[in-house]
Amino acid sequence: MSVEEEIVEFQKMEKQLQEVSLRRMQIENQLAEVNNALKELENSKENEIYKLVGGVLIKTNKEDALNDLKSKRELLERHLHKYGEEEKVLRDKLTRLGKKLSQFLQQQGGG
Repeated sequence: MSVEEEIVEFQKMEKQLQEVSLRRMQIENQLAEVNNALKELENSKENEIYKLVGGVLIKTNKEDALNDLKSKRELLERHLHKYGEEEKVLRDKLTRLGKKLSQFLQQQGGG
């Protein structure tokens, strides 16, 4: 692979890392919202509640709502883990490629 191709690859990976990091942060925010909703619902003395479904409030019972939120939390936690792993892999690849490019540039500057 030529240096120009490696630079292009480095730039692509940087963009991928930004996208993955942004998605991970969005999931972290969603997870925080779900955890807050769970805490509020668990502290509520009401047995019947309303939940927002597609812009419409639907009456449901507390137990179903808790189960829905717990399922959503589990799904978000899996996604968060997946994006965290992907982010780590990209960071490692970027570090290795960055070192390689840096060494090449030093050789070019010194030679």
